[in-house]
Formats: sequence, C-alpha cells, structure tokens
Amino acid sequence: MTPEQVELEFAHMAFDKKANSPTAEEYNDDEFEQWNREIDEIDSKLSYDYKPRQAPQPDPNDWEDVEP
Repeated sequence: MTPEQVELEFAHMAFDKKANSPTAEEYNDDEFEQWNREIDEIDSKLSYDYKPRQAPQPDPNDWEDVEP
C-alpha cells in the first residue's frame, strides 16, 4: 500500500472507533433524508405487478426436411 492509502486506512479506523463508541453522537444528513423521502415517494408510485413473459406455444408444423 502507498503511504497515502495507509494513512487513509488509519483515518477510517479512527472514524469507525469514534462512531462506534458509546458516547458517539448520531449524525443526521438532512440532504440525504430529503433525497430518501423523494425516492420513497417515487418508488411508492411504481407498479410492481410483474407478470412473467409467456413462452410461445410450439408450432407442430415447424420442422425441416433433411436430405440424407
């Protein structure tokens, strides 16, 4: 790993340790919450009535003559 990657890994570990501590504050992202509400609203309007595609019925006259 490059020195920058090692430094970033340690920064992530420190952030995770702080986030998982019992005294950690809950972080709220208002922009994400607004986006998430909009996506939920859009998704609720979609129809999920899925009907699988029907396979075509085999045609009994669909054959070829093969010359020996």
